[in-house]
Amino acid sequence: MRIDVIRLTEAPLAAAGGSLLASALLCAGMLTGCASLMSPNTNLEIAREEVMAARFSEDVFLLAGPELDDAGEALDDANRAWLRHGSREHVDELAMVVTERVAKARRTAAARVVELRRISQEPEMPR
Repeated sequence: MRIDVIRLTEAPLAAAGGSLLASALLCAGMLTGCASLMSPNTNLEIAREEVMAARFSEDVFLLAGPELDDAGEALDDANRAWLRHGSREHVDELAMVVTERVAKARRTAAARVVELRRISQEPEMPR
């Protein structure tokens, strides 16, 4: 997110009557506010990407829907914890749960693909 510093500081300067001290205090307050914005959580970002990729995988989407839903719910939990300023360690743990559930969905889909191929290669039983 890019912040246009010139625009942000022009109005406070005019409002403060050009006072250098007032302007410095306003700028310090703005910088403090910007610094308090949440930095990204790498593990949560990875978990989000993994869920998104799994949702775009046709096999996973079609053959492991419930497992993919579980991963999505775990991601929702991790996102909520992050937005509520949960500890980084807690959010990392929740992100790991997401990653494990995505892996389970992928394994489930792969196993079902193998099973479907096996079934499709079996000769039909005479009627």
